Amino acid sequence: MRWLAAPIRTFIAAPGRAELRLEQDLSALGVKVELWPRYDTYDLRIEFPDGHVWAVDVKDWSNPVQLAKQLGPIPSDPPWHRAFYIPSREAVAETPGYLKTLRERSRTGLRGTGVTIVSERGLVNMAKERLAADA
Repeated sequence: MRWLAAPIRTFIAAPGRAELRLEQDLSALGVKVELWPRYDTYDLRIEFPDGHVWAVDVKDWSNPVQLAKQLGPIPSDPPWHRAFYIPSREAVAETPGYLKTLRERSRTGLRGTGVTIVSERGLVNMAKERLAADA
């Protein structure tokens, strides 16, 4: 076993856990998932059987207020139909009211961008609902 240097653990290895969890959960539903398209333009590109595409950018910040200040539009290349910011479940679990605070504090910065903030589980549930509606 090897121990990664602190900056690599903090900024590369640890944040990737949420992306890999989502990739696994969404692929199991039967959607095509591409990790870090075009060299990490965003984190996951989800393509449904009908060609509809979601862009997902996962954020692993412990402070929802500080994160909200950083959020803006998600790049539209590669193209998508819907886009989401997803805080990691670890960050959400550590801070009571995390999602509510993040949504409230980022409302102005995300206005008109078409980007929605949802939990990891919420995204998977939305994908299930979309697949069921298409069936």
